[in-house]
Amino acid sequence: MELDSLTPNLPVLLTQTPELFSHQDLQDLAATLAQLETQSPATQAETLGAFYRSHHPIRDALRNLPKREINHIKPSSTHPQPQSVANFFTELRQTVKDKLKASEHEQQSPQKT
Repeated sequence: MELDSLTPNLPVLLTQTPELFSHQDLQDLAATLAQLETQSPATQAETLGAFYRSHHPIRDALRNLPKREINHIKPSSTHPQPQSVANFFTELRQTVKDKLKASEHEQQSPQKT
């Protein structure tokens, strides 16, 4: 799979602006990342595109990240190695799971007034 220009920056956005991601956004992202594991590269690109089209605030925030914040994967050659891309998605999926757990915990905790 080849990475699009937005996806490599998702970890930055998850870390720096977690408030941008609702619980539903995190669930949708986790489901999207899970789907990528069994899809062909062309279908993976379509799946990610569909996620960004249905989550405009996330897409727009990724597009508007300041250049200094962007954390692109730097492949060792002109084409990313399939294993490094797979590792990226595995790490991203774990980050999303962690954020989802934290979000669920916040929802279950009694609100202080």
